[in-house]
Amino acid sequence: MLGVLTGLTSTIVHELSKYGVDQIVTAPSEAELPHKSDMELNNTIPDNVLERLSDAEKLVVELKEIIQQKDLQLLQQDEVLQEERKAADTKIKKLKLHAKSKLVSLNKQMEKLKAQGEAASPMDPQAAEPLSELQKSSAEMKEFVLIKQQLQEKEELISTLQTQLSQTQAEQSVQVGWWHLY
Repeated sequence: MLGVLTGLTSTIVHELSKYGVDQIVTAPSEAELPHKSDMELNNTIPDNVLERLSDAEKLVVELKEIIQQKDLQLLQQDEVLQEERKAADTKIKKLKLHAKSKLVSLNKQMEKLKAQGEAASPMDPQAAEPLSELQKSSAEMKEFVLIKQQLQEKEELISTLQTQLSQTQAEQSVQVGWWHLY
């Protein structure tokens, strides 16, 4: 921003120097002021140069206001992204905890069924009942595998979303840095 303002100032000074108005840009000493009347000073400065100077000053003020507005917008967007990230992190933690508890529960059920299956031999007449239990455990095992796959898919999605969030934050930090340069 400072570079742009410096460029505008030097352009204005250059334009004024073409018309011999160096006295306006550099402050005249008090000794020089009584020698020139206001009428002579006004006659040496063309009106269009004064208009250009006025327009340039207005543009500088407008640019400063625009930059402040953009900075505020970027800060607001950054706050929104931070809130979204916190919400996503919280949701991820809840999903992981839920999946872990489900996994632990299914593991306990599998161990219990394996212990029951080892205790009963297949030739026993009472073994028919544990076989139905084994069939149930097989269905539960399939469900366990399915849930485990879903968990892996969700973890991959979480990883992808976190990568996208990091990229978006990096892009915004570059944009914020760019605005602060001007």
